[in-house]
Amino acid sequence: MLLRERLWTNIIRVLEKIKKYPEETALAIILLIGAVFRFYHLGFTSLSNDELSALVRTRFTSFSELIEKGVAVDGHPAFVQVLLYYWTKIFGDGVFAIRFPFAVAGIFSILFLYLLGKKWFSKATGLFAAAAFSTLEFPLLYSQTARPYIFSVLFVLMAAYFWTKVLFENVIDRNRKNKTHLLVAYILSMSACMYTHYFSFLMAAVIGITGLLFMTKENRKEYILSGAVILVLFLPHLSIFFTQLNIGGVGLWLGKPDENFLRNFISYSLNDSDLLFYLFFGICVASFIYFRKTLVITRYHWFSIGWFLVLFFIGYYYSVLRNPVLQTSTLLPGFPFLLLFVFSFIPEHSFNKKIIFSCLAVFTLVSGYSTVKEKHFFWMNHFGVFKEIAADAVNWSDKYGADKTAKVISVCNPKYIDYYFDKMGKKIQIDLYKADEETDIAKLMSLVDTTSATYFIYGWTNIGHPLEAEQIIMNKFPTIVERDTFFNSEITLYKRDTNVTSHNALIPSSTDFENNNWGDEDKIRTNELAHSGKYSEKMDEQHEYSINYTKRLSDFLSQGNATATAGVWVNSKDTSDDTKLVLSFESGGKAVEWYAAGIKSFNRKPGEWQHVLISRPLPKMKAGDDMIKVYVWNPGKRIFYIDDFEVKVEKGKQ
Repeated sequence: MLLRERLWTNIIRVLEKIKKYPEETALAIILLIGAVFRFYHLGFTSLSNDELSALVRTRFTSFSELIEKGVAVDGHPAFVQVLLYYWTKIFGDGVFAIRFPFAVAGIFSILFLYLLGKKWFSKATGLFAAAAFSTLEFPLLYSQTARPYIFSVLFVLMAAYFWTKVLFENVIDRNRKNKTHLLVAYILSMSACMYTHYFSFLMAAVIGITGLLFMTKENRKEYILSGAVILVLFLPHLSIFFTQLNIGGVGLWLGKPDENFLRNFISYSLNDSDLLFYLFFGICVASFIYFRKTLVITRYHWFSIGWFLVLFFIGYYYSVLRNPVLQTSTLLPGFPFLLLFVFSFIPEHSFNKKIIFSCLAVFTLVSGYSTVKEKHFFWMNHFGVFKEIAADAVNWSDKYGADKTAKVISVCNPKYIDYYFDKMGKKIQIDLYKADEETDIAKLMSLVDTTSATYFIYGWTNIGHPLEAEQIIMNKFPTIVERDTFFNSEITLYKRDTNVTSHNALIPSSTDFENNNWGDEDKIRTNELAHSGKYSEKMDEQHEYSINYTKRLSDFLSQGNATATAGVWVNSKDTSDDTKLVLSFESGGKAVEWYAAGIKSFNRKPGEWQHVLISRPLPKMKAGDDMIKVYVWNPGKRIFYIDDFEVKVEKGKQ
């Protein structure tokens, strides 16, 4: 009985505290939900390509080497790379250990978003914004990813919070005890923005410049001096900044944003969920209409929506006019301000707290439900995987025999996949680590031709996946034994056909210059050399273009997504020529899409017949009079021979 009485007494005390501190209780629950979401499965999912890149760039023996080879070569400022450098030395390079500080940064971001929302608008605004940030997929994903984005959010929110106290709460007053502490916090948080990500750097600049418009006579001197100190603190990083600027960054591979980018971003940030869109939109509009008579639009309303839009428009127009840098992830530092604006019309003392907390509870549950159930967040791969590719390669190698299996795993850096081989304690021999360029395709062809293996493993992750690769492999290994497909990654086990010495992957159509009627045959064919039969076409200074091998699309298939593969056999002694095999899709006599593969990359044995391939996805065509055209382009007017054009169209994988 005594134990039961104590338990009941403690429950009553807790309920009394909850009743006395409802906002604090709600915040604690939101932080707890945010922590559970961020730590759940934290070490389970595969490290992404970018995370492995950062990890590999920590393996240096000195700080100076880290800066030179680990930071300057990247497109981000130094903070996160330096953090990982020392963190992994202390706590190791396990997945959970690597991601732990980023999950913690995500939790503190929720806290500072609440504090800023409370200071700018109301406790209710802070709670709703914090609940959204706690449960939405967008901020959750980057709280579980060891990259700079979530730290950039944390430091921007801290900078905005301390900036507000410094500029608008008269904390520069000589009589205030915490004046120095707040100034130091403001300076350090602004500097941290500059050292973490260039979009948080931009946000810090926007915040700092905004403050110049609101300085008073009492705080002008301290505010300008603080800005000068912030700039001085960035001077050690200036040389790295200019080095990275010259490299070019993601603009080398990232496409320019289109006019729908902002709309698509808003949809993505709300889980691409109609339910959440109408929920957020409804709360924003309903609160504005309901409280419009007492609502006062303050400077903070303009800050919240204005800062987000400034970040977007600068990133957008810089990407369109100069160098593409805008991605959904780069807008994460501005996203909390968009959330604050959405919930900014709920005043401090609006109506019954039971109603506001009931709405908050429903909102949090719906947002969390969308992330967990609608998006299947914890059961989805959000980036190309390495762990699963490595596991399949090891398991299949063990199952079918390492000495009977050739292995190709195409990755940006062999050390990325080797990380998982090392973790499994199963280092296996990979024959080729890259197969995404023409020169790599030639190496793949050589491996397929020379290996005596019975099985062939081909995997790729987060890298260009040439469609020719499967055609080349299936020429000798036509049977697919096992295949695992993941987000932006795949691995397949092929088996050799022991009953067939050469599997023609490009049937059903080919030309042999023997029985086809090409018109004036004396001008296009020769009996000097031939791959099959007696004749081939001789290319020379008089022939810039070969004959066109043309087929109707309807000869292959009527509809559906598909891949077209074209091939030709070439005999050339010149290993430096600029000759191309062209695959063209034409409609109404005009090219819809046009592709070319350089022949010199396939010319592994000059003076012998070499097989050249090109595969591309079929564009949207009607399959009526639309045509597939294949020919050889000889811009250098060089002398060589071609024979046996081949074309096939295959339906895409389901």
